[in-house]
Amino acid sequence: MGEPRAEKPRKPCRDPDDATVNLPDEDRCRELMRQFEMLPHIVEHSYRVCQIALFLAAALNRAGVCLNRELVTAGSLLHDITKTRSIQTREPHAESGRALLLELGYPEVAEVVGGHVNFDGGDPSKPLSETDIVNYADKRVRHVQVVSLEERFEDLVARYGKTEEARKRLEAMKENVRRLERRIFAALDMDPAVLGGFNRLSPYDLSSAALDARASLG
Repeated sequence: MGEPRAEKPRKPCRDPDDATVNLPDEDRCRELMRQFEMLPHIVEHSYRVCQIALFLAAALNRAGVCLNRELVTAGSLLHDITKTRSIQTREPHAESGRALLLELGYPEVAEVVGGHVNFDGGDPSKPLSETDIVNYADKRVRHVQVVSLEERFEDLVARYGKTEEARKRLEAMKENVRRLERRIFAALDMDPAVLGGFNRLSPYDLSSAALDARASLG
């Protein structure tokens, strides 16, 4: 397989202030986390995923990829919105989260949440999307710790690879996410390992200044 092609800007860029796009801000996301009783460690995980996803979105936008950072924020913070109840119900939480957010009137966020677990490799002819970035960020965070894809998938196999079929599915997913990682970092002048620098920070630090400074953490 050849080297990933440089990402092309997506046109038109969705305007986060466009009144036709209904996106919950961080305060509203926190309200939903409380309303649907997200466990504290799931909230913490979601904030770390958001931190990574926002950093990547900002870096990719500087490289010419057009990503809506408000959508990345909401999709990241709410990607596990039904994870707490799924512990009891065993429901696929990406699907139930998508359905919930559609019901709440957030179709764009629902699309991101619905696509954050499985990844089929995507279409390399299309620009990177907010769903791609949130999916990748989630695959780099084990609980609240930023880890390599290899470490993350070792954990996923240990937790969910109870059958041969499940292990094969996770292995295929890992290879697809590896391809996504190559696409993302082909557009950036940094190594995937730089994201480990976020482990020095509180996961709740989403300030622009903090995110912009992370490129120096190797």
